[in-house]
Formats: sequence, C-alpha cells, structure tokens
Amino acid sequence: MLSDKYDKILNCLVTQEHGMEILNGILKEELSRLRELKKNYEHKLNEFPKGSLINKEIKGHIYYYLNYRDGKKSIFKYLGKLNKEEISQIKNKIEERRKLRKLYIQTKENIIEIEKNPMKRKSNLFLTTLNMFNNAGVLEDIILIGSWCHYFYRIYFSNTQEITLLRTLDIDFLIPNPPKIHKDVNIPEILDTLDFIPSHDYLTGYTKYVHPELELEFLIAELGRGKGNKPYEIPKLHINAQGLRFLNLLQWHTIKIKYKNMNVIVPEPAAYVLHKFIIYERRLNKEKQKRDLLSAKGIGEFLLQNRTQQKKIIEIFNSLPNKWQKLVLRNLKDNSKLLYEFLIKI
Repeated sequence: MLSDKYDKILNCLVTQEHGMEILNGILKEELSRLRELKKNYEHKLNEFPKGSLINKEIKGHIYYYLNYRDGKKSIFKYLGKLNKEEISQIKNKIEERRKLRKLYIQTKENIIEIEKNPMKRKSNLFLTTLNMFNNAGVLEDIILIGSWCHYFYRIYFSNTQEITLLRTLDIDFLIPNPPKIHKDVNIPEILDTLDFIPSHDYLTGYTKYVHPELELEFLIAELGRGKGNKPYEIPKLHINAQGLRFLNLLQWHTIKIKYKNMNVIVPEPAAYVLHKFIIYERRLNKEKQKRDLLSAKGIGEFLLQNRTQQKKIIEIFNSLPNKWQKLVLRNLKDNSKLLYEFLIKI
C-alpha cells in the first residue's frame, strides 16, 4: 500500500490551471471507449453459448442439453448426442463466455461510476501491471512512455504539485531497438491473469491488449526504411510491437526512478517534452493533440526553473537533427513563449 502522502497524490488528478480542461477531455474519451467496448462485448457474448452443459440418460443413450435462464424460466436447449471433442468445444466456449460476461459487467459498472472516481481503479491496475512485469524480470528491459510517466516524474521531482498527474487510457511501453531482452517472459500470459484481452489488427498483424480500465500497447522505434504497417516481432516476450518514428529520441535519453521494489525506466523529462513537440502535428486525434500540448508545455516550463534541467534541454535539443529542431521550434513558437525564447537563444 502507498503511504498517505502518495495516496493523496493518486487521488489528485491535476493541480494546474489547465487540469480541468484535460480531465474533461480524458473523461469524454474514456466514456466513448467504454461504450464501444461494451458494444463489442455484447456482440461477442452472442457468439458463445450461455448457461451450462448437462446430460440426461434416456433409454441407455446420453443426450446433451444447454441449460440457461430466460427471465424466470429455466430453458433446456436440446443438443443431441455429442462426442468428446464436441463436449470439450462447448465447455470451452461456455467458459470463454463467462470471462467475457465478467468483463462486460465490469465495463457497465465503470460507465456508471466513471464520474465518481475515474482514475483510482486505473492507478491500481497500472501499478499491479508494473509489479508483475518487475517480478517476471522484464521491467528492466522496457521503457515506460506516454502520460503515465507523469506519475514517476512527480516522484522524481520530490512530489511537486506542478507536475500534472495525467493517467489516461493507454499504457505505452517502448521496446528498445534493437531489443535487449535478457529473459524469456510470456507477457500475454501475465496480462491474461489481469483480464487483459488481446486485440488483433488483422490487416497489419499488430496486437494490443485491452481491459475495461486500460489499453496496453508495445511500441518500438522505426529506424531506416522501417517495416511499413507490419509490426516488429519480439520473440522473447511473445509479443509484437508497433514501429513509430521519432521514438529513438526517448530510447536515447532515459532515467531510472526508484519506486518501492521497482526501478522504472522512463524518458528524461526534457526528452519527453521535446518529443511531444516533434510529434505534435502528427497527432490525428485533436483531443489527444491538445492534451499532449498542454502536458508538454506544463512540464517543459517547469523544467526551466531548474538549472540542471535547463542544461538537459539544451544538451538533448542540440543532439537532434536540424529537421527535428525546426519542428520543435515551429510548434513551440505559438504554444510556449517561455520554451521558445529559451531555445532560440542557443
């Protein structure tokens, strides 16, 4: 359990002026995602048999029925004689439906309760996922990126309230390219124990993992000519990862943050901010684009208050290709006067 001090931090989503604007966007996106997830579960539930499989012996022969309730009535649906393989298939489908129904009910409850305490459950699941990855020995080989980094940045900077706690729908892990995985760890099996369900894109072959609370994705830096839409296979982790441009910036500049029994690897805060301003124009989702901008501006302007972090911003900015530097400056010019004026003087 977290101390009271950290527990208060978890329950405080944002403290900056733009916090409510970000929160409203997250809630709107979350409700939309949950409603879509609920529809998907409803569709899948109809594909599986409900109830339980029972048998009756009639004149020396075994006949099978599917027993389920329809309102107050108990229904016995006749299936006939079944062989062992057919019995096994039906039982597996019934069990799969039970798992789906559990997730469906949880999703419905989340839709109802989202406005009461939308982020607490996410935080619990997020930290549980990290802990299981750590116990399996894989956390030391992957980099946490995206908005969940804010949680650890706040700890890194002595729990400052100026770091916005943005705990969104997605957990993003960056696999270094080339991958440097030390142990064979079956990540899908770990996620299955947490009720994450694999979601396959059959056009590209990429797989992400979906839970009523969160979605988890594995990403990798797209280098050279890349692979187009095809994912990168990570055999030791039994997953694949989606290749994206500019992620090598986050891979090159990382820090380890001690949290309980874990060492969580995240991008240098300065690299995180600069990366956000590089990809700003590439965001197709306007809500996410706006949220990225506000969070990057908030952290970036906070870093300017610290001389060590000022040096980091300069060091990382100077290491960027000229084209990337121009992207950063162009997007800063209209969105953060402080950061723009700081970098333009270099």
